[in-house]
Amino acid sequence: MRNLFDPPPRRRPGRTPGLLLLLFCLAAARPASPSPADGFPAAKKLFRSAFRPEKKAEDRLDAIAAVAAFETPEAAKLLVSGIRRTDAITAPLLEKAAELRDRIASYDKGQEFGRGRRHTAEVELALRTLRKQAAKVQDRIDAEFRVLEALQDGLESMREGKAREWLEKTALSGEKYWKARLMVATALGRIGAKSSVKWLRKALDDPHDAVRSAAAAALGEMKAGEALPDLLKLLSEKNWQLRSAAIQALGDLDEKGAVGPLIEQIEKETGRLREDCAQALTKLTGQKFGQVVDAWKRWWAAHKDEYGGEEGKPLGGHPPDRSGDPGKGYYGIPVLTSKAIFIIDVSGSMSKSNRDPNR
Repeated sequence: MRNLFDPPPRRRPGRTPGLLLLLFCLAAARPASPSPADGFPAAKKLFRSAFRPEKKAEDRLDAIAAVAAFETPEAAKLLVSGIRRTDAITAPLLEKAAELRDRIASYDKGQEFGRGRRHTAEVELALRTLRKQAAKVQDRIDAEFRVLEALQDGLESMREGKAREWLEKTALSGEKYWKARLMVATALGRIGAKSSVKWLRKALDDPHDAVRSAAAAALGEMKAGEALPDLLKLLSEKNWQLRSAAIQALGDLDEKGAVGPLIEQIEKETGRLREDCAQALTKLTGQKFGQVVDAWKRWWAAHKDEYGGEEGKPLGGHPPDRSGDPGKGYYGIPVLTSKAIFIIDVSGSMSKSNRDPNR
């Protein structure tokens, strides 16, 4: 077979040049994505074909773009179905990646800190092979995560009334797959339609805590003040991730009624969530008292009447304080959790002295 970079053969009258023919065949091998002018049936057909396991992630990205061009309930339904299909494709890849990591680790066992035997040439060859396989699998996983991102973007483009209504009433409430409900909640928060607030408030009672957290974040992003009582209830939940989502949402609401409960919540929390409360309060008030509860209480008792009402100061719009509690840190690095792991490097490179006088 002639290499593409070989000198081209002598042209014959009436024949297509070899290079042009090759380019034409390559272009024909991958059909162009249907445009909106081709109609939704063509996009739907492409979408169903692209989500077969043997297809590439690039095919799925093209199909998602084709479907997302139609702001209809049918398009929204297809995008939601793609979430479960993508997970089904990704699941065996994740299992394969874990298997390869275990096999690589089994070869490296006993090699820590320079101890143990050196790998034989045969083992080194096996390790190189396994690492190449692991890299290829990880590339495929990364590609499928890009597909999920594209599905998320597609859901966020469903702003037209009927498409968004389908997401609110059917997908967020009735979809059985929790990851799909989570992504729908996130999309509705970013779309920001007032009609979504009622459905997102209902989603705060979802059976899966991750969906409840996504709904809380969406309500905060929308600054849905009417959701204040619902978000305050979440502060008593056992799941710390759910409480964290509620705390951050309360910091986004710009509501006076969130300040007092957040100050009280600092006393109840430990570690990172204490810092979450402090940052939420700073976003609301602009004050930087960190985790010092007494300082917050004194300030709020003296100034709370200044906020709210027609002539009162507005809350919100302040950047959060990222400095952390100055009393908890490691050489200037804030430690925002009560459970930390310190990893000490005792490898040979750490025994070398630094001779640079400027460092």
